[in-house]
Amino acid sequence: MNLFKKLTLFILCTSAFSLSAEITVSKIFSSDMMLQRDKAVTVWGTADSGEKISVKIAGQKHETQVSSGKWSLKLEPLKVSGPHKMLIEGSNKIEFDNILVGDIWLCGGQSNMDYDIRSYVNWGRKPHKEYTSIVNNFASYDQIRLAKMNKISTLPNQYDVPFVEDKTFKGKWMKASDNKELILGSSAVGFVFAKKLQADLKIPIGLIDANKGGSFIKFWEPPHALKARGESRPARNMFNSMLGSYAHGFPIKGFIWYQGESDAINLQKAQEYEKTFKTMIEGWRHEFKDPEMPFLFVQLASFERNPYMHGITYPVLRDAQTAALELDNTGMAVAIDLGMIHDIHPPQKIEVSERLFLAAKKVAYNKDIEFSGPLYKSHEIKGNKFNVSFAHSAKGLKAKSIELNGTQLSADKVQGFELAGQNQVFHPAEAKIKGDKVEVTCAQVKKPIALRYAYKGFPYANLYNSVDLPCSPFRTDSFEIKFNPNDAKVYARNLFLSPKLRKIKMTLAQKRQLVIIHDKHLNPEMEKKRQLLWKTRINAMKKYGSSSQEMIKAIANYDNFLNPLIKAIDSEVVNQGIFKDQI
Repeated sequence: MNLFKKLTLFILCTSAFSLSAEITVSKIFSSDMMLQRDKAVTVWGTADSGEKISVKIAGQKHETQVSSGKWSLKLEPLKVSGPHKMLIEGSNKIEFDNILVGDIWLCGGQSNMDYDIRSYVNWGRKPHKEYTSIVNNFASYDQIRLAKMNKISTLPNQYDVPFVEDKTFKGKWMKASDNKELILGSSAVGFVFAKKLQADLKIPIGLIDANKGGSFIKFWEPPHALKARGESRPARNMFNSMLGSYAHGFPIKGFIWYQGESDAINLQKAQEYEKTFKTMIEGWRHEFKDPEMPFLFVQLASFERNPYMHGITYPVLRDAQTAALELDNTGMAVAIDLGMIHDIHPPQKIEVSERLFLAAKKVAYNKDIEFSGPLYKSHEIKGNKFNVSFAHSAKGLKAKSIELNGTQLSADKVQGFELAGQNQVFHPAEAKIKGDKVEVTCAQVKKPIALRYAYKGFPYANLYNSVDLPCSPFRTDSFEIKFNPNDAKVYARNLFLSPKLRKIKMTLAQKRQLVIIHDKHLNPEMEKKRQLLWKTRINAMKKYGSSSQEMIKAIANYDNFLNPLIKAIDSEVVNQGIFKDQI
């Protein structure tokens, strides 16, 4: 046989050998992983058709044969235990070690769930010390396992489990006790929730971190929810990759969810949220093959950067979230007292985690505790008195002394209630606590027909139960909610004004007049010139530095252009008397 034939035969033989595929297993399985107790876990992967596969773990051995290049088999449910080894054998061997069996929780949502502990360690205010202490105790968290998902969007069955793979998270399950960076990089809400559960239950806890800042709820709809809504085409979204890639065979204990800010961007989305949210919850349960799986969620915290948008859409979306409690095995953590008026990402996340933990103890673990703040139950109107009854009052209702946005609310006075008559105009009302009821009256409303509590983006309200959990916002009416996008746009306009005008607390009508004057002087042509001068200023700083002559000249050119316009705006505002005695 000549050399050419020998080489050809060698290549053919080695090629045939290489076509024999090694067995693989889904990426959801790894060393240091957590398996859900008391549920049958499916193990799955790929290999050559016809190949025999065996899986051994905790004294169990299961076998199957590969069909169409894929294999799967079910383990018998395991009790709390570990560490274990898992051995997968076929044409090759795959071995995982240090496996624990306990409860797995998935934390999902948008930025308020996504913000990691590092964000609050660096905050420099109240939560800094608490989170720093949590991080410094990392070595004690050996019974907590972390799985962090990459934030990608796919079609169904398009991608295997998208673990984050970087210097900290190695593309697999990780032991929380390995290093501080794992704690710093984990969801602040999710990790503290897991930490409290583990300390209370004394069992291993796994946390799947699957969330995306800025995401709308539609990005999390599973195929089942889309079918229920009549959608025939599969959607490319976050659920398919970050949950759907393993939901069919990898059981978990439950979900915690913090999302909705993006859907409060306008009234229509806020009003659609109730149906979408309920369908999503049922869809997640369907995909994980557990129709009773606990689903715990955070009601939107107080926030009202724009009262003509957030002041209207936030209360509506909170109503939609509260309506999800109609589904079995759901729990809501009210955060109405934990927000910041101008910051959509409030730092009081430890309290959020604690309230989710209380909900988990009741909903998921059937502990005999009070886990919720007061919820509206019913009402009765007698003359000018509006009597409201509440569920979850514990041992009674109370007004709590609390500071909100620099305003101190007293424990001697219940605040946050409003009453309306036939004209549908709401007025602040007086409230008296009587056991698990509140009697509400208002001098301006002789014949009340409707009541609202904390029904604003950022309400000043202080009704709590005896275990210090806040009352959820609510309304008894079904009046049409009106939203004027032009009002929201006017309020949000950033104007170039003198310091004395910027200090004025103006009405929307005054702001509208001011916008007209402002835009007359800074018309589209002048605005283009301003933007060009501003861009020149930015480029000078980047290229030459903040103290360079080029930068000093660019600043002077910008100020020389803008200052006369501001002066002209000031003069016309004074001449028109828009603010009269306010200046």
